[in-house]
Amino acid sequence: MAVGNVAGAMVFQSTIPVSFGIVFTDWNITGLALVSGIFAIVSAFLVLIASYINRKYFAYGFSVGIVFFLTYIYLVLNNAH
Repeated sequence: MAVGNVAGAMVFQSTIPVSFGIVFTDWNITGLALVSGIFAIVSAFLVLIASYINRKYFAYGFSVGIVFFLTYIYLVLNNAH
């Protein structure tokens, strides 16, 4: 019963409050926030494709995201001035 309680609480916390946040938040995503979102989606897609092609998980497939991370850090530092 305890496992069901924890699982139910996690499902509630991951859906209901998030739904309110999504519905009642202004979605003006511009600049670095937009770049960050695009990088996250593209990076996840590349990892997914790499895992489907090789039928296994490997370090190089997951570490491809570091390229996007370093590029994002470079963009943030360039726009800081």
